[in-house]
Amino acid sequence: PDVMAWIKHWVTIRPRTTLCELKALLLGKLGVDASISTIWRACVLHKLSYKVAGFIHKNKWTVLNMQYYIQYVGWLADRDPSKLIFFDESHFDETACRGRYGWGVRGQPLVFGQHSRCERAYSLCLLTSLRLNPPIYFTVTTGSCDGKKYIKFWQDALQAGVVRPGDCVI
Repeated sequence: PDVMAWIKHWVTIRPRTTLCELKALLLGKLGVDASISTIWRACVLHKLSYKVAGFIHKNKWTVLNMQYYIQYVGWLADRDPSKLIFFDESHFDETACRGRYGWGVRGQPLVFGQHSRCERAYSLCLLTSLRLNPPIYFTVTTGSCDGKKYIKFWQDALQAGVVRPGDCVI
């Protein structure tokens, strides 16, 4: 069998596979008993390397999106900066805060990696309102941010006077 073609195929569909797992899979699926160093050398020879993935948005820099960004910046430029208030939420969890790892072609970014394994998941949600002039208003909750939490945040922000008449909420 073409062992290298099988390895390339396997690490493409399962990029988190370790060398030890590849050794066991080669023996179990193809009957090939290879040492870890031999598998590593074969991967290096075929320009496969285990790497950390960067976050890449394939569709972010399209012409249409760039035209939208230019239009949006033009719209913002006509607004009074002291009246702009930004509301947003950010979600943090153990998998999002760790890098992605996997096999890929050397010299090219790894787009679809797997998060490193975790034993237990913990997550939190940060809800914020930001403006040029204080106050900065925020809250932190455990778990994901659902619609109920976001609406409650808005209600609390309105009661606290964070949003003023004439503000432009983004």
